[in-house]
Amino acid sequence: MREIFHYNDKGDPFDVDAYKLAALFAAENKTIFCRDEDEIYQYQSETGLYSRLTKQQAMNGIEKILMREIIIEGSPTALLKKKTVGFLAGTVDALKGVGCKEGDIFARQKIIHCKNGVLVFEKGEFALKKFSPSFWSRNRIEIDFDAKAKCPRFLNELLLPMLPEHDIEMLQRIAGQMVIGNNICQKILLMIGLAGTGKTTQLQVFGKIIGRNNISALRTDLLAERFEFANYVGKTMLEGRDVSSDYLQHPTSSALKSLCGGDLLGAEIKGVRHHVQFCGSFNIVITSNSRQKAPIDNDLDAWRRRLVIIDFDRPRAPGAKIIPGFADTLVAEEGQGIFAWMVEGATRLLNDIDAGRGFQMNEIQRGRVDRMLDESDSIRIFINRKCERNIAYDISTDELCRAYNDFCDDNSWAPTAQKAFESRAGDLMLQIHRVTRAHDIKRNGKNCRGFRGIKLNHVFETEDEAFQW
Repeated sequence: MREIFHYNDKGDPFDVDAYKLAALFAAENKTIFCRDEDEIYQYQSETGLYSRLTKQQAMNGIEKILMREIIIEGSPTALLKKKTVGFLAGTVDALKGVGCKEGDIFARQKIIHCKNGVLVFEKGEFALKKFSPSFWSRNRIEIDFDAKAKCPRFLNELLLPMLPEHDIEMLQRIAGQMVIGNNICQKILLMIGLAGTGKTTQLQVFGKIIGRNNISALRTDLLAERFEFANYVGKTMLEGRDVSSDYLQHPTSSALKSLCGGDLLGAEIKGVRHHVQFCGSFNIVITSNSRQKAPIDNDLDAWRRRLVIIDFDRPRAPGAKIIPGFADTLVAEEGQGIFAWMVEGATRLLNDIDAGRGFQMNEIQRGRVDRMLDESDSIRIFINRKCERNIAYDISTDELCRAYNDFCDDNSWAPTAQKAFESRAGDLMLQIHRVTRAHDIKRNGKNCRGFRGIKLNHVFETEDEAFQW
C-alpha cells in the first residue's frame, strides 16, 4: 500500500491524501515554504542554492510523483480521476504547510557562497566547505575561489592611480561586505568625484563579480512607489550609478537608512495578496560626478553612522590609455584574483568586528562625511552661527537669503535654492530662536517678509545703506 492513498475495506485505493502527497514531494525535492515571502523554494544540490519554485512548476512536479505512484498501484480509474488541475493546485497549497519557515531564513553573516563551495568564517579566516542546505543560501558568486589568485592589473591600473592606500584598504573592506551579501556594518558607500577617474569602472567590476542577478538599481525618486521594493526581494546589493546632484534630495531618500540598517520591511508584489516581508540589509553603492547632500531631518547622527565617502579627485594622467570595456577585460583576466581580494577584505572586516573595532575610518575619511553633512545641513548651521536674537533688529527674507549664499560661498558649499531655503529657514528660526515669520518688515517704505528680533552677526550691505545687524 502506498502511503499517499486512502484504501477501502477491500484494500482498493479510492482517494489521494493531498497533504501526504505534498510531504512526499517536499521530501524528494527538498522544498520549503518561506512564509514571509509567500514563496516555495527548492534546494539545488548542484549549486547549493535555494531557488524559487513557481506554482506551475510545483504542480508539474506533484503530477509526476502522483502518476508514478498511481502506476505502481496499477493505475486504478478512481485514482486517475483525482488527477485534476484543482486537486494539483490544492496540493500546492498543502505544500505550503509542509516545511513552512518564518523569519529571514536567508539572512547570513559570515559565509560567502561561490561556484566551488561555501566559504565559512571560522577562527579568523574563511574555510571552503561543501554545499549544504543548512547554509540557507539563495545568492552565490559564479566564480571559483582560489586564495592564491592575484589581480595586478586591477590594483595597478585601476585602483592605485586614482586612490590613496588608506581608501583602497577601506574600499576592500566594503567590497568584502559585498561578497558576503549582507551589509553587516550598515554602510552606504558614496564614490564621488571627477569624470574619467575609474569609479564607475570599479562599480562595474564589483557588479560582475557579485553577479547582476544579485543586484538591483536604486531609484531614490521611486522609493515611495507601490511596487518598487518588490525589485529588492532576493537581492544583496543596490546601486545608483552615475547619479545627478539631487539624487539624495528626494523626500523618500531617507528610506536608504532602513534599506541598509537591518529593518524589517514590506514589499507589495503583483499577484500576492499580502505584503512580503524582507530584511533591509542591502549593500548600497552610489557613484556620481557631483557632490551629494543627504536629506537631513533631525537624523544627522543616523546619516553620520552610515555614510562612507571615497573622493575621486585625482585627474586621469595626461596621455593615460583609455581601454573600452575595461571592467569586462579585468574580470575575464583576473576575476578569481579580484574575488580573492574581496574575500581578503571580508576577512579583515569580520576580524575587526569580532575584536570590537567595528568599521574603521581614519580622520580624513571621517572628515569627508562631516563636510558632506555640514553642507547638507547648511541652513541650520547658518542660522545657528550667523543669526542671533536681538529685539532691536529685524531682517528681511531677501537679506537673509543673500547672507546665506555668502556664507555658503565662504565654505565652498552649494547653497540650497531660494524657495527651499525660505521654507526651511522659517522652521529653523522658530525652532532655534523662537521667532516666527513676519510680513510687515519695512524696507524702502514697503512691507516685505522677514523676521523680527533677529540680527546677523556681521556687517551686511543693502542697496541703500549699510546696516550693522
